[in-house]
Amino acid sequence: MTYVPVAEPTAADALALVRAGAPRYHEHLDRAVARRVAGLAAALVALGVVVLVCFAPPRAWAVPVVFATAALGAGTAVCLTRGLRLNWLHASSLGLIVGLCAIDAAVGPDAPFRQLILLQLISMCAIHTPRRAALALGVAIAGLGVPVLLRGDPSAVLEWVTRGFVWTLCGVMAVLWTASVRLQRGALVRLTRMDVLTGLGNRRAFDEALGREIALARRTDAPLAIALGDIDSFKQINDRIGHTEGDRVLQDVAAALRGADLCFRWAGDEFALILPGAGVEEARTAAARIAGSLSVGMSFGCAALEPGMGAIELLDAADSALRARKSAR
Repeated sequence: MTYVPVAEPTAADALALVRAGAPRYHEHLDRAVARRVAGLAAALVALGVVVLVCFAPPRAWAVPVVFATAALGAGTAVCLTRGLRLNWLHASSLGLIVGLCAIDAAVGPDAPFRQLILLQLISMCAIHTPRRAALALGVAIAGLGVPVLLRGDPSAVLEWVTRGFVWTLCGVMAVLWTASVRLQRGALVRLTRMDVLTGLGNRRAFDEALGREIALARRTDAPLAIALGDIDSFKQINDRIGHTEGDRVLQDVAAALRGADLCFRWAGDEFALILPGAGVEEARTAAARIAGSLSVGMSFGCAALEPGMGAIELLDAADSALRARKSAR
């Protein structure tokens, strides 16, 4: 029995994802976890600012900044309980970093707010794209560096350079770890939607794809058809030549189906095709071509999406056509 392997993500895969654009990088973002992480970080920043200014009060000019930063952190945490908008969250997080840098400069060299800046940076590196994380890192390092460079103290400059280097390493590790986790989550998602024996999508993947295609067909007023296929006398094949050979038959059928648009192992010896942009006649032609390429008999039932039809009605129509086809044999 041959199974389709599911490749485990490698370090090279993580680096490739880091270099990819935002749509792919966010494809397998766990938005619920991201909301919790970002909300917790923002709430801790707000609380930390309120508590730390009691022990390290800033200069008078920074008092409005203290209130604005605490309010922004609390407001971000509250808003994240209602949903996640990445662009807004990125802007809010940058605002928190700028506010913390300003408070840090107003307190002086021994300010305790740098740990809050690092906390916010780690949160951003774990959620946003590497480019946005790099922007936040640059803002934080520059924000801490301006007052240090103005003072001109060599020891302070060395400390600032060291902190920038350590923060950069922390950011890089957070980004790579996040990319690895997202790749693993993507592999798990694919595994739960894939039939391991044939490598085709399983019933869950079929149901999800059919729902998407029906919604798209209605939105664009485009035709849509499906075909359900059943291997003829598959039980006799298993009984006569064994289940191992029966598995090879299933794999041969799957190989023939892969030329179609969207193909799935629906259940047992039943397969399904989704054909966007096709009517029932085009579906029948595609099904006949597939059946003619096989060394075993296979019957198909085809149906096209009609006004008022949902996924269940479309499946019922194709299943009825399949039963009628098998009865006629």
